[in-house]
Amino acid sequence: MKINSHINIFILFYFFLLHSRLETIISVNISNFDNSIKSNNLYIKNELQDNQIEITNNIHNNENLKTNNNNYKRFFNWNNEKKFDISMCELVTNGPICLMNGDRIFLPMANPKGLSGYWSFDEASPFDDSGNGNHAINLAKVGPSLGGIGNSALFSEGNFLKVPNQNIFNTINFTITFWFYLINQKIDENLSLKLCPILQKGDDDLFNKSYSRLPAIFFDRKDKNFKIYTKTNLQNLNQGESFNSNAKVTSDKWYHIALIKKNEKLFFYVNGILDFKFDLKGTQIINSGNLYIGGSPAYSDQCKFSFLIDELRYYNVAIEEDYIEAEASPSLGGIEPNFLQLGCLNCNIKQAASSCVDGYKLCSSIEMHTAGYQISRTMGWLKFDTHIWTHGALENEKEFENVKGLALCCAEIK
Repeated sequence: MKINSHINIFILFYFFLLHSRLETIISVNISNFDNSIKSNNLYIKNELQDNQIEITNNIHNNENLKTNNNNYKRFFNWNNEKKFDISMCELVTNGPICLMNGDRIFLPMANPKGLSGYWSFDEASPFDDSGNGNHAINLAKVGPSLGGIGNSALFSEGNFLKVPNQNIFNTINFTITFWFYLINQKIDENLSLKLCPILQKGDDDLFNKSYSRLPAIFFDRKDKNFKIYTKTNLQNLNQGESFNSNAKVTSDKWYHIALIKKNEKLFFYVNGILDFKFDLKGTQIINSGNLYIGGSPAYSDQCKFSFLIDELRYYNVAIEEDYIEAEASPSLGGIEPNFLQLGCLNCNIKQAASSCVDGYKLCSSIEMHTAGYQISRTMGWLKFDTHIWTHGALENEKEFENVKGLALCCAEIK
């Protein structure tokens, strides 16, 4: 009995120790669990605070983005009545901007004498880079540029740019230069006009048959040449005095176009080569209309064809021919524009012989093969059945009495 009593006491003591150990383990686990819960709650609280801060920042950023986007829209989405205002600029300075202690300096563009407007179409909006503030209203679609640097203005579906009238455009003498590219396309002649403006100073009222064109350059979509108008005081010419270019445009090719008015004479150049010279019979009528680029309001519904314009310049003076040739020099593939001049089209041999000015003569066969054929094809003067007069034909004039052809004049080498 005594031994059993000791055994029972031992068993009770063992269970007591085991129970105490279990309570300690459970207490520690409960404490660890509480700490884990508190740690998780703190982590969740911190995460919620961080997320709330991030959400708040995103809201502010979205508001700023929305504000900047609205400013962008306000800056670039102009309507027909809204002009450029300096308040649209984020930064305004009256002097040059210098970076890295003058290692990099931003200056205004250097402009030649008489430059009234210069639209390169390289920016998001058609700004005037001449420094005269003649920024265009509306947006033009973006097209590939001449030479692959920057952009050009793509005109299609009758869209156009409007430059508000300024006195700097209303001069007796002027010069307009630009690059033109006709996109190959099919046009329904029944639903469109044959002649469409690509540049016009002034507004036409077709309903009242009132025309204001000083100047206006129209493109003939059927014959692929240009028609130039100048409004004068001649009553019998309501649309103005006009002439057609000899050059014809080929699709998918850049052409340099220049129109010069000097006193009472007009000079039209294509690729730096004098294409037509015209003497005005009346006195020009200066208008107060806007300058339209790529079309005009009166013809937007019926002149929906695609073309590109790049590097448009408007001078209020008649610039020299050398400047035209220099600007147009890339158009002839390395051949200088003054190498050749147009003598006459569809003329007999006597007319061909007298068509060349001083310093030029009828091209020889070698000169024609060197560059004459290439230039005449580019200019649209040459057809598959065109007869071309050469210098050698002058030795046997009687053999060609009933023949008419194209006379090209090459510069005399001295």
